[in-house]
Amino acid sequence: MQTQAADDQQFPPDLEAIAAAILDGTPIDWKQISQDTDPELVQQLRVLADLVTLHKSLSSDSDVTVTETRPPELAAGPQWGPLKLLEVIGEGAFGQVFRAWDTRLDREVALKLMHAQSAASDDAEASIHEGRLLARVRHPNIVTVYGAERIDGRVGIWTEFIRGRTLAYLMKEHGRFSAHEATAIGIDLCRALSAVHAAGLLHRDVKPQNVMREQGGRIVLMDFGAGKERRVTPFDSGTDLAGTPLYTAPELWRGGPATPQSDIYSVGVVLFYLVSGAFPVQGASIAEIQEAHHAGRRRLLRDARPDAPDSFIDVVERALEPDPSRRYESAGAFEAALKRAQHALAPSAWRRRILIIGGVTAAAVIVVALTFAPGPARIGQLLRAGFGSPGGGNAPAVDVTSTSVRQLKLPPFSLMGRPSRDGRFLPYVDFDGQLWIWEIATGQSHQVTKKGDPREWTWGSLMAPDGSRVAYTFVRPDGVYELRVVESDGRWSRVILPGETGPAAEPVPLEWSRDGQQILYRLSRENGSSELALVAPEGGARVTLASFRKGTPKHASISPDGRFVVYDLPASDHAAERDLMIVPSDGSSAPKPLLTGPFNDQLPTWTPHGNGIFFASDRSGQMSGWLLPMSEDKVVGEATFVARNLGRLWPLGLTDTGTYFYGLQVGAAEVYTATIDLTGATPAGASVRISQSVTLGHMGPAWSPDGRSIAYVALKGQTTQDRDSNTLVIQDVASGTARHLDTPALSHVGIVAPRWSPDGRQLLVRGRDITNRAGLYVVDVQTGALAAALPVGNTNRYYWSPDARAIVYLHALTTILSRSIGTERETVLFDAAAHDLLRVISFGPSPDGDGFALSAMKKNQRWALLVYRSSGVLQEIYSPDKTPMVFQGWTPDAQQILFTVVGQQPQRLLRINAAGGEPVDTGLAIHGFTEVNFVSLSPDGTRVAYTAGQPGVEIWMMEKFLPR
Repeated sequence: MQTQAADDQQFPPDLEAIAAAILDGTPIDWKQISQDTDPELVQQLRVLADLVTLHKSLSSDSDVTVTETRPPELAAGPQWGPLKLLEVIGEGAFGQVFRAWDTRLDREVALKLMHAQSAASDDAEASIHEGRLLARVRHPNIVTVYGAERIDGRVGIWTEFIRGRTLAYLMKEHGRFSAHEATAIGIDLCRALSAVHAAGLLHRDVKPQNVMREQGGRIVLMDFGAGKERRVTPFDSGTDLAGTPLYTAPELWRGGPATPQSDIYSVGVVLFYLVSGAFPVQGASIAEIQEAHHAGRRRLLRDARPDAPDSFIDVVERALEPDPSRRYESAGAFEAALKRAQHALAPSAWRRRILIIGGVTAAAVIVVALTFAPGPARIGQLLRAGFGSPGGGNAPAVDVTSTSVRQLKLPPFSLMGRPSRDGRFLPYVDFDGQLWIWEIATGQSHQVTKKGDPREWTWGSLMAPDGSRVAYTFVRPDGVYELRVVESDGRWSRVILPGETGPAAEPVPLEWSRDGQQILYRLSRENGSSELALVAPEGGARVTLASFRKGTPKHASISPDGRFVVYDLPASDHAAERDLMIVPSDGSSAPKPLLTGPFNDQLPTWTPHGNGIFFASDRSGQMSGWLLPMSEDKVVGEATFVARNLGRLWPLGLTDTGTYFYGLQVGAAEVYTATIDLTGATPAGASVRISQSVTLGHMGPAWSPDGRSIAYVALKGQTTQDRDSNTLVIQDVASGTARHLDTPALSHVGIVAPRWSPDGRQLLVRGRDITNRAGLYVVDVQTGALAAALPVGNTNRYYWSPDARAIVYLHALTTILSRSIGTERETVLFDAAAHDLLRVISFGPSPDGDGFALSAMKKNQRWALLVYRSSGVLQEIYSPDKTPMVFQGWTPDAQQILFTVVGQQPQRLLRINAAGGEPVDTGLAIHGFTEVNFVSLSPDGTRVAYTAGQPGVEIWMMEKFLPR
């Protein structure tokens, strides 16, 4: 029976027809209603529309929720922009969903296309903005958005085409989930939300209808229709009831702001529902749900599912706390709690359910969860899609429903190496450049190397097949690279490849032969040349397999019998696409092409039995996994699709048991500007995102000397090392007009901020030229032409000299050097060891030309901010403890220094007098990693530009994807 409050919910007579139309599913012109109607009544109508959708989703007899059938506005078959419309797979009140084909990139997509009348409303622009928000978030557990545009009067958003089932459908077909299975789903949802929140967004519509399980088992969070920018768009003005009411957090019913804790509450409701089929707060109407929240009537999970394990109940109940401050502080903390609960749960029920679901997905109808409702209501529609093999290739040759993937929890500050062939051990390098070995099963680590000199460094580690030894790249105090091998217990470290005396050469171990007798490595020289070679673990003569004047393999792999090496290489000098090559391991004949064509085929690895090569390719429209059948060095069949949408990855190794370890770049970064008052009289202003363009993100802003422009780097590309994966952008501050700077002489632009020359005509950029030579490059701001090249390696800290005749840069974290442009003569300006410092992590010249400021570690392990004057005097101005500090910049008058403290999130921008004293908070909070990109202060000292967010690194394992 309805409550009195529900009975009293009546609309004025002139709005009865609108309410009836909502109940019938008729399209509503919300813009017109909003102009003529009391805002409170409009809100009630919008909530009514949400409730209609809610009841439909709970009572529908199929996996599809649609309005009354009517002829499609666009018949399947025609073209919309770059997309060929193949078939209508669903329709809602405000648009249609098509299965479509992207003719430019040859891939299948799902297209959400609004009706023409809807495209004319404000909601159309909101939908475009929605698509751009989505495109900022890249993660395996989040649907990938490819584009959002208005074409021919209609607005469309197109995404990856996902084959799978929504959790809502699985609940209906198979009943309640086990606690073990719900825990695994919750972990994936928390990972997705961590990426969403790191990008500065909120999802605000997490519910089973918006979560899909792909055929391969991947959990995908869909439909950001209610998503908003968390730091840019104010979301705390008035009641915010976007999302289905049963999943809406209590504070939103009270008119409170949406926060990450609101999303965490929604995930808690999802998990409650999955295991019980009920909701913690229930009601037959909006009024009943709201009244239940106000009265504190909440059902406990222990009552709804008495047999659920205590560990699972406790975790979910905390997520459902009515007080947001008592919930998990972040999605990452929620994920960690679920993982702890997972260890206490038996896996048998999970395995049984996988068998059931796997059995039906082979004949399942595909579901695409997309949204068409206008404004903040964002009613979710579950729409049906048809089968079809990935575009540009053959149908899968393996049962992809059996594939499983899981993320590994990394040790802190770790640079992961390549695993042992039995998959038990992973080597890694810590923050101090020390080599460790991590046992995956136990999570325990032990240290292998210890530094004798703070200037030594280690990276590029590779485990022996049996885990007994590690090969690694070692950097000597003089900056020379060596290839070394050490026993896993730290004994018997030896040099197997001494440093070269010519152009600086960096050896990186790629793979250890299965018999343990050879190490395959890549040697990259400072002049851009490189080679693939083999060397014994004991050292001695090496076998050069291939030499490259320009271009270099991303990865190479030895066949299990040790007879052949496969690698990738650019298809031509200026091509972004790569081909696969093969060469005998004894060097008896020249390399020959293995797989060529219009696709970007890369990162090859031999399968455990030697009968195939697993590689990444864009031939399905996105970077996915493919298998090439082999017999010795010959291809014996067509490449087949085995793993969907691997993302921006690099390979770590394929074990003998068929487990693929790989690193994955996730998250997003964006450039923001804000006003700032260095006197402290007024707080920092609101942050504004500098660009709305759809890319993987933007990083590294730098103000021009006249303050009229900001230069930054736009991220793009399907893998982390693709040619032209990043571009320089020059944006006019007043108009917002952005100009992408074409730099044909550079194959890659680094993510570190460019530096303007004193006259504003040139940029100093870190990157690689077309011969693959790493260094700093002087680029013309107008033409993008290369004016000078300085091969200084991969330094992150660099500046122009005041007269623009030299550059000043940090070398090996120990020495600040000045290199003349033209003569390349170098002068040592500062040596850390001479001043009893272990390392320098950042520095910057004073605006008045009198020396520079730096942040460094002292021999007692304490960090300090220091000022080094032209007279040779080094003054310590601040050294609180052992927490690293990062110098960010000088104020224009050279009287104050800006810096941040590493490890705090958000990082606060602090200022301190250059003569010493106590730091003062500027009021600017930065969600990101300022140790990668400095904060840039405008020439007049009134505005800052900074990078928020940071593409992060995750390590994943993929199993059961190879043919059995």
